[in-house]
Amino acid sequence: MKINLGDNIQKFRKESGMTQEQLASAMGVTEGAVSKWENGYSNPDIELIPELADFFEVSVDVLLGYEWTKHSLGETVEKLKEYVKEKEFEKGIPMAIKVIQKYPNQFELLYLAAKLWHGKAITLNDKEAFKEANKYYKKSMNFVNRSIDKVNIDTIKYNIAEIYGLQEEYDEAIRILKEISDNGVYDGLIGHYLERMGNYSEAKSKLQTFFVQKQLIDQTGYLQSLARCYENEGKAEEAIAVYEYNIMGLEGLIVGETGCYVRRICALSYLDLATKYLELGDMNKTYLCMVKAIDNGKKFDLNQDFRMSGVRFCEEVETVASDSLGTSTTELIKMILNMAFEGFEWKNELLERIKAE
Repeated sequence: MKINLGDNIQKFRKESGMTQEQLASAMGVTEGAVSKWENGYSNPDIELIPELADFFEVSVDVLLGYEWTKHSLGETVEKLKEYVKEKEFEKGIPMAIKVIQKYPNQFELLYLAAKLWHGKAITLNDKEAFKEANKYYKKSMNFVNRSIDKVNIDTIKYNIAEIYGLQEEYDEAIRILKEISDNGVYDGLIGHYLERMGNYSEAKSKLQTFFVQKQLIDQTGYLQSLARCYENEGKAEEAIAVYEYNIMGLEGLIVGETGCYVRRICALSYLDLATKYLELGDMNKTYLCMVKAIDNGKKFDLNQDFRMSGVRFCEEVETVASDSLGTSTTELIKMILNMAFEGFEWKNELLERIKAE
């Protein structure tokens, strides 16, 4: 079993933001002694090792740097991960508690204990389990920089926020989520909690912003990618079903005859769908999709409105959309018609439809 004492002293010292001189002062030794420890020329006196472990808030085993082996801590961690995955909380929790007594500052153990308690709390709606999960998550935060699996502090905070939310302690859940909600990534959940609190005005604002970014813009891109995955597998009918599902949702967001930005997305989505029907040889559906693409494109081009506030459910959103497709949607459709539909009997009819007032 290999021991990495010198490397670990240096590692924990740097993580603590200390110089060799500061550590030497804290331990009552010379700076030269600390330098020798870290470079492997000598080891601390035996009585200093527990003191160093306490100073760095790690176990002696962790300080000594015992490498995990198949039959030691590493095996236990893997077993606990399995218990989390399989939701075997009654087996995993006692094991975690027992091993944490020996390794009280080991991140993976604390985090997995929290996950086990968290899972039990959700499955059984167990209030005491929520408290235990919260306790272990907060303990694990002190040692997250030692995470082998690269768990970050925001992940732990999100889990803690979820616990508060499930216990209807919405103020605390929202406070934590706002700390970590870069670019509004958790605005949806924050909005949900605000609504549960009866704060409908702020909830609406958060939910609309989240809806525009995640459900409208991002989801459209993800669904298009999913459709192309099916195309790559030769599953044209599945790809078409994805396009149709996306278009159905988009059309529900259009208000009246406005030139809102969703019309442009619909026009381009119908254009994609038309090319898929063309590949299947379904000329009737290809034609109908091209008509829909042209009509939506013309309505957008007539009164272009890139503001997301023109979209249904988004009247309070201040976001302004942008893309790299040029200003005219119908010119793009016309270009595709000339490139991909050469020789089709209704090509000229569609080109005339674009020109018509």
